[in-house]
Amino acid sequence: MGCLLHVNPPAQPSPPTPLQLRSTGEENRIPALTGIRGVAVLLVMYLHFLPEAAWPQHAWMRRIFQTALGSGVDLFFVLSGFLITGILLDTRARPHYFRNFFARRVLRIFPLYYGVLAVIFGLLPALGVLGGAAFEQVRELSIWHWTYLSNVAWLLHPLGLNAPQIDLRHFWSLAVEEHFYLVWPLVIALASRRGVLRICSGLLLLSLTARLLSARYATDFPNLVFLTPFHLDGLAAGSFMAALTRDPAWRSWLPATKTALATASLVLGGLLVALMGHTTLTHALGLALISVALACAVLLVLAAPRSAVSRILSCRPLLFFGEYSYGLYIIHGLLAPVLSHWTPEGPWIAATGSTLPGCLLLASVRIALVLPLALVSWHCYEGPILKLKRHFK
Repeated sequence: MGCLLHVNPPAQPSPPTPLQLRSTGEENRIPALTGIRGVAVLLVMYLHFLPEAAWPQHAWMRRIFQTALGSGVDLFFVLSGFLITGILLDTRARPHYFRNFFARRVLRIFPLYYGVLAVIFGLLPALGVLGGAAFEQVRELSIWHWTYLSNVAWLLHPLGLNAPQIDLRHFWSLAVEEHFYLVWPLVIALASRRGVLRICSGLLLLSLTARLLSARYATDFPNLVFLTPFHLDGLAAGSFMAALTRDPAWRSWLPATKTALATASLVLGGLLVALMGHTTLTHALGLALISVALACAVLLVLAAPRSAVSRILSCRPLLFFGEYSYGLYIIHGLLAPVLSHWTPEGPWIAATGSTLPGCLLLASVRIALVLPLALVSWHCYEGPILKLKRHFK
């Protein structure tokens, strides 16, 4: 499922100092952020590929397990908010601000997304690969995906987004991000940096209030959380951090920031664990806590670009998954039902002699099976199209 961060595979420079936190220009890419993106997509893929047998049986532990893996989508939202807001703040005084932003977003997002939809709803049914009554129900709802309203379809048609052959439920997060992209450039163009900080705080509070009210009064609360106004926490928290680090005095309060962010992350994480016994509060308040904690953690990494954590996040495996995260996110969700059918967990559990190691190994194999498709998509399809971005700098 999330958002995802849609940027090119970056060159890998040495980590920047805190005053170089700028999102524009290949020379200012931050390797640790690419690594965090790799962590996010791995969390999401393990959430979808890990067999049910590996999940804890106790309800409280099960919720913690699901929240930990599911936080990958919210981590994508935090990163999207941080990088997109940084790009917009850094370029809003340049000519063709709106044209360049939207053109670059379209070139990065649309080719793979709409190409996949064309294959799913056009090519594969024509070839007889997809079909049957279950898929027809999915195809009838295709308009929701073409118009980036998959998250609305979650509310209105929750049982029509997947079939035994295909699963489109993770597209909800792409819809949330697209709505953000449509509105946020205008907000940044009109607001001061301090105004952006206030707006981000208000959006986080708005989403939290909406979830608390719906948890109290709405019977379909679990599906409401996929609607954009109910899920702005991560984007708002990441955007807040982007505006915060554009303060020229940011370096002067850096030492205190590290301690404060580490403390805030631990406190918010503890509160989240404490809420796990209360399902309603976990859904309503937990998302805000997760988003703020993740934003604090991201800023903590940026505040210490040469720390051990930053070096770990900049390791080659995480950079690899981070670089291809968009394709991996889209493709893995589509193939989840097929891979689950083709690779049952029984033989893997028997081969390892234990449930959890066998299931983890199987999930890793499923991820490995998705990698070639993501690589081919990037090098043969997405990458050549992205060369056009040079016209919109």
